[in-house]
Amino acid sequence: MSMPSGGGKIVESGRADAGGRWFRVLHFRDPRSPSEIRQAFERDTLVLWAVKCVGRELRMNAETQVEGVRFQLELRFLAATRLENFYSLEAVGCWDRTDRANFDHQRHRAEGWFQGWTRELREIAPPFPGEPYSEHYGERCEVALSHSGNLRKVADVQRAILEGMRRGGTFGRVHKEGGTSIFWRRGRFVRLDYGDNPGRIEFADEVSFLRMLWEFHEWKVRPSASSVALQEFDAWTVILRQMSADGGARVLFPRWSNLLGAGLLILLAGGIATWQFLTIKSAGFPLGQVARSSTHVFQVFGTVERRLPGFRRLAMKERLRIDLRAVSIADPSQQESFHLLTQPLSTEIMPMTRILGLEGDVVWVQALDLFAIDLTTGRVLRSADLAALNGGLGGFLTTARFHFDGRLVAVAPDEHQAYVFPVDSFKAIACPPPPRGTWMDEQVKSRFESSLCSGGWLSAGEWLALAPRDDPRDLPEPGKRLPRDFSPGRMDRKLSVFRGTADPSLEHATIQACRRISDAEYPSGVLLRSRPGGDLLQLRGPDSVLLLSWKQGGYQMTRLSPGGEAIWSMPTGLGQLMQVLPGTDVVVLVGVPTPTQDRSADPVLLLVEVTTGQIRGLSLWR
Repeated sequence: MSMPSGGGKIVESGRADAGGRWFRVLHFRDPRSPSEIRQAFERDTLVLWAVKCVGRELRMNAETQVEGVRFQLELRFLAATRLENFYSLEAVGCWDRTDRANFDHQRHRAEGWFQGWTRELREIAPPFPGEPYSEHYGERCEVALSHSGNLRKVADVQRAILEGMRRGGTFGRVHKEGGTSIFWRRGRFVRLDYGDNPGRIEFADEVSFLRMLWEFHEWKVRPSASSVALQEFDAWTVILRQMSADGGARVLFPRWSNLLGAGLLILLAGGIATWQFLTIKSAGFPLGQVARSSTHVFQVFGTVERRLPGFRRLAMKERLRIDLRAVSIADPSQQESFHLLTQPLSTEIMPMTRILGLEGDVVWVQALDLFAIDLTTGRVLRSADLAALNGGLGGFLTTARFHFDGRLVAVAPDEHQAYVFPVDSFKAIACPPPPRGTWMDEQVKSRFESSLCSGGWLSAGEWLALAPRDDPRDLPEPGKRLPRDFSPGRMDRKLSVFRGTADPSLEHATIQACRRISDAEYPSGVLLRSRPGGDLLQLRGPDSVLLLSWKQGGYQMTRLSPGGEAIWSMPTGLGQLMQVLPGTDVVVLVGVPTPTQDRSADPVLLLVEVTTGQIRGLSLWR
């Protein structure tokens, strides 16, 4: 969300309850007025917020639905000083009509949207230094209440858009094929498209321009059936919120002319010092999922470039830097970054950013473009570089979809052409197109549950599994069938460890004998696979498996012998699990710690040594 740096937040969180409800409470401070804060949230949540007073406290409320999660949002204006305001944002998500098996997935969605709306806020904990209902508080409440009803008709909103653009306001969008800028120039409204489909249209009248502006934003104001449909007035107001007031920038430094050489040197030195010490810096935030090799963990992250503070924040002029971070598993303090690109800041980049895969010493990344990063030489190749090495493939690469299964395959949209790029030369070689999976296959493959299971084969004819010992429906007994893939069951039960025999050659293996090998119970227990969708992960020296369970408000990892004894057991501190990357030496966990009063819930990466259970961690934010 386009919120000012230098603010603050503290997040109190709760797990989703049995009815499918999730909540977050966030306390933050901000120099902007309640009206400006409301407009910022309206821009990003794409719904209008109602303003009211409850007692003497100003509150703003909204409801929206995103990806099947219904959000109820309440922003409270709590206190004010001469320079700052203090707020509390409460978000409640609900998905009670969703199958219980999808609760974790929906909770991750809710968490992701909330973090996206508030990602630039930093920590502050109540009580606030400002006084509630002070003179400053009352004045700002009156302004917020009066501003909430200034625009009453569609024509009023459209007039505000036209007047704002004549004063320098702009609209824009950036995507992987290029982008669009909409602005006022020399008495006309102009739409400028750049990239793969360049073009320029000038509008002499307001009616045709407003029609184009509606069509340009219709995907936001007329979203899918799973989202809230907006009335025409609300839709135009949301469009108004997307406008960037570039023309309202204040000049921070006057232009000087006829300065002597000494004066220029002083000004230059002052400028460098100002940039170094006074600019607002942004923390790097993760984009897409983490990947790993036997030696490194890889993460793509974005950083908004540093900027000078101003009276207005020119969001359309801010730029987002995208980098790949490589973290040594042996020593997490040893890190290396590879710059990929810098683009105008746009939330559209996030769903398009992902690590496609690792091929030898090369990492393939998709982030508005295709990148090949050679970890040995530090060389970064883009699709334009690959096209230069393979004459005639430039147009092909801009429209291809990318498939990775041990090697990168670029596939034409019509599925009739496909090429691989061996990393020793990057010279394209034609190959048969791989079978195309469905969108659901991709989602299942990327979920962390694909790295977990309820059991597996220890050897030919011998299996180990987790099951509730007091539930006759799921209790393993001779004559019952074993699951084919041992997928995890319900995550809300206490499970015990069972071991037995069966004939694996049969299509439906039937239990021949079994017994419970330990009295220990593991709430929400799951075992680790050797790879996503693979067999049970088996460790040697000594023989053992790895088990995750829930204990005292967080996940715990246990190394379990085939006899059911715990070799070691270690709490991870994670209250939410997002990724599991197995390994025979080190297991990588990505998740969010269980929040406490003195610790915010930012995502972290944990490296778990399977020999000792020692855990080393680092933040996914930079």
